[in-house]
Amino acid sequence: MLRTSDLESPKHRIAVQVLFKSYDFFGDKVTNELIDSNRLSESDNLMRIIGVIGNKVCVKYLIDEVTKYSKSTKATDSFYYIASINSLGLVYNKDSVELLEKILYQRHNSEHESTDIYFSLNWNIARSLYLLTGERYIYDGISGKNVKVPITRGLQTIRNAIKQSDGTARSYNQMIVLYDLALPITRDNSFYSIVEK
Repeated sequence: MLRTSDLESPKHRIAVQVLFKSYDFFGDKVTNELIDSNRLSESDNLMRIIGVIGNKVCVKYLIDEVTKYSKSTKATDSFYYIASINSLGLVYNKDSVELLEKILYQRHNSEHESTDIYFSLNWNIARSLYLLTGERYIYDGISGKNVKVPITRGLQTIRNAIKQSDGTARSYNQMIVLYDLALPITRDNSFYSIVEK
Protein backbone atom coordinates (compact mmCIF):
# COMPACT_ATOMS: atom_id res chain seq x y z
CA MET A 1 0.00 0.00 0.00
CA LEU A 2 1.36 3.41 -0.93
CA ARG A 3 1.60 5.84 1.95
CA THR A 4 0.61 9.49 1.53
CA SER A 5 4.28 10.45 2.00
CA ASP A 6 5.15 8.29 -1.02
CA LEU A 7 2.80 10.41 -3.15
CA GLU A 8 4.78 13.53 -2.33
CA SER A 9 8.19 12.17 -3.31
CA PRO A 10 9.93 13.56 -6.42
CA LYS A 11 10.47 9.98 -7.64
CA HIS A 12 6.73 9.29 -7.53
CA ARG A 13 5.93 12.58 -9.26
CA ILE A 14 8.27 11.75 -12.13
CA ALA A 15 6.70 8.29 -12.51
CA VAL A 16 3.22 9.82 -12.75
CA GLN A 17 4.40 12.38 -15.32
CA VAL A 18 6.01 9.64 -17.42
CA LEU A 19 2.81 7.56 -17.23
CA PHE A 20 0.65 10.49 -18.38
CA LYS A 21 3.13 11.39 -21.16
CA SER A 22 3.11 7.73 -22.25
CA TYR A 23 -0.67 7.78 -22.37
CA ASP A 24 -0.57 11.01 -24.36
CA PHE A 25 1.68 9.22 -26.88
CA PHE A 26 0.51 5.57 -26.82
CA GLY A 27 -3.15 5.98 -25.75
CA ASP A 28 -5.21 2.94 -24.73
CA LYS A 29 -2.18 0.65 -24.84
CA VAL A 30 -0.96 2.28 -21.60
CA THR A 31 -4.30 1.98 -19.80
CA ASN A 32 -4.72 -1.62 -20.94
CA GLU A 33 -1.25 -2.45 -19.58
CA LEU A 34 -2.02 -0.74 -16.27
CA ILE A 35 -5.36 -2.54 -15.88
CA ASP A 36 -3.93 -5.90 -16.99
CA SER A 37 -1.13 -5.64 -14.43
CA ASN A 38 -3.66 -6.39 -11.64
CA ARG A 39 -1.88 -3.92 -9.36
CA LEU A 40 -4.70 -1.39 -9.16
CA SER A 41 -6.11 -2.81 -5.94
CA GLU A 42 -2.74 -2.22 -4.26
CA SER A 43 -3.17 1.52 -4.11
CA ASP A 44 -5.89 4.13 -4.20
CA ASN A 45 -3.33 6.22 -6.10
CA LEU A 46 -3.30 3.79 -9.05
CA MET A 47 -7.10 3.85 -9.04
CA ARG A 48 -6.92 7.66 -9.09
CA ILE A 49 -4.59 7.51 -12.12
CA ILE A 50 -7.20 5.42 -13.96
CA GLY A 51 -9.88 8.00 -13.09
CA VAL A 52 -7.66 10.89 -14.17
CA ILE A 53 -6.92 9.30 -17.56
CA GLY A 54 -10.65 8.71 -17.86
CA ASN A 55 -10.90 7.08 -21.28
CA LYS A 56 -13.55 4.46 -22.19
CA VAL A 57 -11.32 1.58 -21.08
CA CYS A 58 -10.90 3.21 -17.66
CA VAL A 59 -14.61 3.94 -17.28
CA LYS A 60 -15.53 0.33 -18.03
CA TYR A 61 -12.93 -0.93 -15.56
CA LEU A 62 -14.12 1.44 -12.81
CA ILE A 63 -17.81 0.60 -13.35
CA ASP A 64 -16.93 -3.10 -13.10
CA GLU A 65 -14.92 -2.50 -9.90
CA VAL A 66 -17.66 -0.41 -8.24
CA THR A 67 -20.25 -3.05 -9.16
CA LYS A 68 -18.04 -5.86 -7.82
CA TYR A 69 -17.23 -4.14 -4.53
CA SER A 70 -20.83 -3.00 -3.99
CA LYS A 71 -21.75 -6.69 -3.62
CA SER A 72 -18.87 -7.56 -1.30
CA THR A 73 -19.36 -8.07 2.42
CA LYS A 74 -15.65 -8.13 3.28
CA ALA A 75 -14.57 -5.21 5.44
CA THR A 76 -11.18 -5.15 3.68
CA ASP A 77 -12.88 -4.46 0.35
CA SER A 78 -14.37 -1.19 1.65
CA PHE A 79 -11.13 0.70 1.07
CA TYR A 80 -10.94 -0.40 -2.58
CA TYR A 81 -14.65 0.28 -3.00
CA ILE A 82 -14.10 3.86 -1.83
CA ALA A 83 -11.04 4.24 -4.10
CA SER A 84 -12.99 3.00 -7.15
CA ILE A 85 -15.97 5.27 -6.30
CA ASN A 86 -13.67 8.30 -5.99
CA SER A 87 -11.96 7.46 -9.29
CA LEU A 88 -15.30 7.00 -11.05
CA GLY A 89 -16.21 10.48 -9.82
CA LEU A 90 -13.41 11.90 -11.97
CA VAL A 91 -14.91 10.73 -15.27
CA TYR A 92 -18.28 11.89 -16.54
CA ASN A 93 -20.23 9.03 -18.04
CA LYS A 94 -24.00 8.53 -18.02
CA ASP A 95 -23.62 4.91 -16.91
CA SER A 96 -21.39 5.86 -13.98
CA VAL A 97 -23.92 8.47 -12.78
CA GLU A 98 -26.75 5.92 -13.00
CA LEU A 99 -24.73 3.29 -11.12
CA LEU A 100 -23.73 5.65 -8.31
CA GLU A 101 -27.30 7.00 -7.99
CA LYS A 102 -28.63 3.45 -7.77
CA ILE A 103 -26.11 2.47 -5.08
CA LEU A 104 -26.76 5.64 -3.05
CA TYR A 105 -30.54 5.14 -3.28
CA GLN A 106 -30.30 1.47 -2.23
CA ARG A 107 -28.06 2.38 0.71
CA HIS A 108 -30.41 5.20 1.77
CA ASN A 109 -33.44 2.89 1.80
CA SER A 110 -31.94 -0.12 3.51
CA GLU A 111 -31.34 -1.19 7.07
CA HIS A 112 -27.70 -0.72 7.94
CA GLU A 113 -25.20 -0.84 10.70
CA SER A 114 -24.05 2.64 11.68
CA THR A 115 -20.30 2.40 11.20
CA ASP A 116 -17.65 4.81 9.99
CA ILE A 117 -17.28 2.72 6.84
CA TYR A 118 -21.02 2.97 6.10
CA PHE A 119 -20.98 6.75 6.48
CA SER A 120 -17.72 7.27 4.59
CA LEU A 121 -19.02 5.19 1.66
CA ASN A 122 -22.18 7.31 1.55
CA TRP A 123 -20.19 10.54 1.63
CA ASN A 124 -17.84 9.34 -1.12
CA ILE A 125 -20.73 8.29 -3.36
CA ALA A 126 -22.51 11.65 -2.87
CA ARG A 127 -19.21 13.49 -3.43
CA SER A 128 -18.52 11.60 -6.67
CA LEU A 129 -22.05 12.33 -7.88
CA TYR A 130 -21.54 16.04 -7.18
CA LEU A 131 -18.31 15.98 -9.20
CA LEU A 132 -20.14 14.33 -12.11
CA THR A 133 -23.42 16.27 -12.08
CA GLY A 134 -22.95 19.44 -10.02
CA GLU A 135 -25.95 18.44 -7.90
CA ARG A 136 -25.86 18.10 -4.11
CA TYR A 137 -27.08 14.59 -3.37
CA ILE A 138 -28.68 13.60 -0.08
CA TYR A 139 -27.08 10.78 1.86
CA ASP A 140 -27.14 9.20 5.33
CA GLY A 141 -24.41 11.02 7.20
CA ILE A 142 -22.91 10.64 10.62
CA SER A 143 -25.17 13.46 11.85
CA GLY A 144 -28.33 11.74 10.56
CA LYS A 145 -30.36 11.03 7.45
CA ASN A 146 -30.79 13.50 4.63
CA VAL A 147 -27.43 15.24 4.74
CA LYS A 148 -26.39 17.10 1.61
CA VAL A 149 -22.81 16.75 0.46
CA PRO A 150 -20.93 19.90 1.50
CA ILE A 151 -19.47 21.89 -1.36
CA THR A 152 -16.00 23.23 -0.76
CA ARG A 153 -13.85 25.41 -2.98
CA GLY A 154 -11.65 22.34 -3.58
CA LEU A 155 -14.61 20.26 -4.82
CA GLN A 156 -15.72 23.09 -7.10
CA THR A 157 -12.20 23.32 -8.54
CA ILE A 158 -12.08 19.56 -9.21
CA ARG A 159 -15.53 19.71 -10.84
CA ASN A 160 -14.40 22.57 -13.11
CA ALA A 161 -11.31 20.59 -14.14
CA ILE A 162 -13.51 17.58 -14.99
CA LYS A 163 -15.92 19.74 -17.01
CA GLN A 164 -13.06 21.21 -19.07
CA SER A 165 -12.33 17.80 -20.54
CA ASP A 166 -15.93 16.57 -20.74
CA GLY A 167 -16.45 14.51 -23.87
CA THR A 168 -12.83 14.72 -25.03
CA ALA A 169 -9.64 12.84 -24.30
CA ARG A 170 -7.69 14.59 -21.57
CA SER A 171 -4.40 16.18 -22.53
CA TYR A 172 -1.25 15.68 -20.51
CA ASN A 173 -1.70 19.08 -18.85
CA GLN A 174 -5.34 18.38 -17.97
CA MET A 175 -4.33 15.04 -16.42
CA ILE A 176 -1.60 16.65 -14.32
CA VAL A 177 -3.97 19.36 -13.04
CA LEU A 178 -6.71 16.87 -12.18
CA TYR A 179 -4.22 14.46 -10.59
CA ASP A 180 -2.89 17.22 -8.35
CA LEU A 181 -6.38 18.37 -7.35
CA ALA A 182 -7.92 14.96 -6.70
CA LEU A 183 -5.71 13.74 -3.88
CA PRO A 184 -6.62 10.27 -2.66
CA ILE A 185 -8.43 9.74 0.61
CA THR A 186 -6.19 7.44 2.58
CA ARG A 187 -6.98 5.08 5.43
CA ASP A 188 -5.53 7.45 7.99
CA ASN A 189 -7.57 10.49 6.91
CA SER A 190 -10.55 11.46 9.02
CA PHE A 191 -13.55 11.87 6.74
CA TYR A 192 -15.64 13.69 9.29
CA SER A 193 -13.11 16.27 10.34
CA ILE A 194 -13.63 17.70 6.85
CA VAL A 195 -17.13 16.87 5.71
CA GLU A 196 -19.68 17.44 8.42
CA LYS A 197 -18.68 20.50 10.40
